[in-house]
Amino acid sequence: MNADHTMATLRSLVAEFESNDLEARSRAAVELGDVRARFGIHVLLSALFDEDPRLSRWVATTLGLRGDPRALQPLMDHLRSDDATLREAAAGALGLLGHADAIEALADALDDPEARVVRAAAFSLRRLGDDRGAAAVHVGLVEQLHDGDEDQRGFAARTLGALGDVRASSPLVEALADPSDDVRADAAEALGKIADKGAMEPLLERGFRDSSQLVRDAAMFALARMSGPQPATVG
Repeated sequence: MNADHTMATLRSLVAEFESNDLEARSRAAVELGDVRARFGIHVLLSALFDEDPRLSRWVATTLGLRGDPRALQPLMDHLRSDDATLREAAAGALGLLGHADAIEALADALDDPEARVVRAAAFSLRRLGDDRGAAAVHVGLVEQLHDGDEDQRGFAARTLGALGDVRASSPLVEALADPSDDVRADAAEALGKIADKGAMEPLLERGFRDSSQLVRDAAMFALARMSGPQPATVG
């Protein structure tokens, strides 16, 4: 299979993988899994800079999962792409790659103008054992939790929970009074992940008295999670 045909095949598979056709997506997922196993690192590195950004995003994640150090510099180069989606993919892939030499490049990405790139860099820094990412995004997420629309507030709650920063406990407790059932449930789930014992009383209150079954269930699950092994916290 020549290089042009290989790239055309990959573009076609990735397009199917991102389509709304469930059958096509399932088929493409199987075939892409085969591609991931068969194709050498040189093919993937070439495809990383393909003209189709969908292929570049998929390849970035694949390179991160493969863990090959030869992908380190190309992925760091992608952090300077004009396409924010590609920068986001590269930031996430560098965390998956697990190479400490990416830390400073990811720290620089915390100044990216796109919040989604900053979040991806923050998660990757945390994966690599560097706490600067969590600190960098904490303030913005808390502001979004207070002032964003419903979708933004829910996303902020979920992200704060995933970051596991105990400093988020207080604003998440406040979010248990959010007018949206979904946001309250997201806040409860996030508090369960952070596992701050100081949140147990407000979670109990929501678990027994909230008007939404969704929120009551989320609060009780969070409390149950707190009784298990506790994760390390940041800050």
